[in-house]
Amino acid sequence: MDTIESVIVAKKELPTNFVKTGWGLTVAGLILVGVSYATDVHRAAFNNVIGFAFLTSVAVGALFFVALEYIAGAVWSTPFRRVTEFLAALLPVTILLAVPLFMNMHDLFHWTHADVVAADEILKHKEPYLNTQFFMIRFAVVLGAWILFYYLFSRNSLKQDADKDQKHTRTNIKLAAVFIPFFAISCDHVSCRFSE
Repeated sequence: MDTIESVIVAKKELPTNFVKTGWGLTVAGLILVGVSYATDVHRAAFNNVIGFAFLTSVAVGALFFVALEYIAGAVWSTPFRRVTEFLAALLPVTILLAVPLFMNMHDLFHWTHADVVAADEILKHKEPYLNTQFFMIRFAVVLGAWILFYYLFSRNSLKQDADKDQKHTRTNIKLAAVFIPFFAISCDHVSCRFSE
């Protein structure tokens, strides 16, 4: 039976055409986003919420999967781990998608209107939690922590590629033990809270 110590996986680079196509599609997407904001800011802001929630869910879900693999000692998944790490690399990109959210909060979120909150008994009770300042702080802390976990997992993984030392796997197992409960608590605060 294979153990963590006996598995050696060769690193392979992505084909050049694949990388070029990916960058081309990214640039085209950014141009289309710019056009959408130029033509209808309100509609583009709502579409941005969907895009942000989707990409954040994919990225943090991939990061959760990486952590789960470490906790479970899943040796079988080692060759595929780079795919999930690559998907988790979307987390820093989601910061760019969050900027339009903060710039359009008054249009996007019902609870940012003081007159609406004053007239709604339920929103009054939610006001200590649902207010612009606390929302932005909570958002920054949670997304920043997810990005930090991503950085630590991938840094240790790349170090292990270089030196083949299993201490990096043990470090990632400890990180995963911290990340999984944090993820369970924090998931609701960033990618899932836009329906309020």
